[in-house]
Amino acid sequence: RIKALVDHQCSILCCTPTYALRLAQVAAEQGLHGKDFALRAIIVAGEPGGSLPAVRSRLQEFWPQARIWDHHGMTEVGPVSYECPEHPCTLHVIQDAFHCEVLEPASDDAVAPGQQGELILTTLSRIGSPLIRYRTGDLVRAPEPGLCRCGSEDPRLEGGILGRCDDMVVVRGVNIYPSAIDQIVRSQATIAEYQVEVFTKDHLTELKVIIEPIASLQPDHVPRLASELARDFQVSLALRVPVEVAQPGTLPRFEMKAKRWNRR
Repeated sequence: RIKALVDHQCSILCCTPTYALRLAQVAAEQGLHGKDFALRAIIVAGEPGGSLPAVRSRLQEFWPQARIWDHHGMTEVGPVSYECPEHPCTLHVIQDAFHCEVLEPASDDAVAPGQQGELILTTLSRIGSPLIRYRTGDLVRAPEPGLCRCGSEDPRLEGGILGRCDDMVVVRGVNIYPSAIDQIVRSQATIAEYQVEVFTKDHLTELKVIIEPIASLQPDHVPRLASELARDFQVSLALRVPVEVAQPGTLPRFEMKAKRWNRR
């Protein structure tokens, strides 16, 4: 696929954030650079990540000439939102097509603007299979009122899709979402891939992170990478998260939605 992108001078790439990162990694291993591609836009969808600054930064480092666009939609209703042209990491819900609400998942009470809750959608113009107050399971921040700087009146979801309501794990009293782990891990440019294991120990939920360094990282730098990541978890989450290291090329890769979290 990298050869096809280069040979055909493709200008637009649409895939998951995970696969875009993988393409950049493999292209670099093959000695290619962003200037070898004709990409003008990279549209990412299918999983949280397109609105995570660390993920966007990694993609932008390799393809500086390409604009990163986050996109959000569902099989049940089609395209739901588009990225604000003035505010990266912000999605606009298509107001002509949907009435959106943001509710507290447990109580179904509306949350205040800027607070997190579950995105609820009612289709407005869908003739086949209309949906009324459909619980998407997507975690978002409730839109702030008012006109956006880009001129759109469409509701703004700051931070895009933050995660899934049912993906949250409570570890020693701290609510952990996969997107929070992804943001911290992707801030380390020398991590190629990672996995998260969630398990029970002494009747308590615990988690550990297994990282795979990039192949070019010197072996004597690996312990420092693991300790830096553990420190980042401590600072960002106020939680001690064990970090283990896997050999290069041993963790699974994903072309579609990544499945990095394993519960046992």
